[in-house]
Amino acid sequence: MTGLYWITGWFDGVSHLIGGFGIFFVLSYVFSFKSKKPSLGVIITFSLLIGILWELFEIKYGITSILSRQYFPDTSMDLVCDIVGSCIAFLITRQKF
Repeated sequence: MTGLYWITGWFDGVSHLIGGFGIFFVLSYVFSFKSKKPSLGVIITFSLLIGILWELFEIKYGITSILSRQYFPDTSMDLVCDIVGSCIAFLITRQKF
């Protein structure tokens, strides 16, 4: 327990923001095959879905525990950061393209 997740409180949020960017760009790539751009609603929904699946992965493999006192605040913040990251990427690309 000496990695960045354990010695810094902010690293988890940054990694979820970056994950949100990744979710947006993967979704945009998939939509590009149909010559479309994903709407903000689709991006938020997909980011939330991927975030929930990631949290379930963490539970299944013992990375986190529902019994932890910090589980629900941490999970909520993780999901918010996933969505915020994908929305920021959406806004940046909307301005540029």
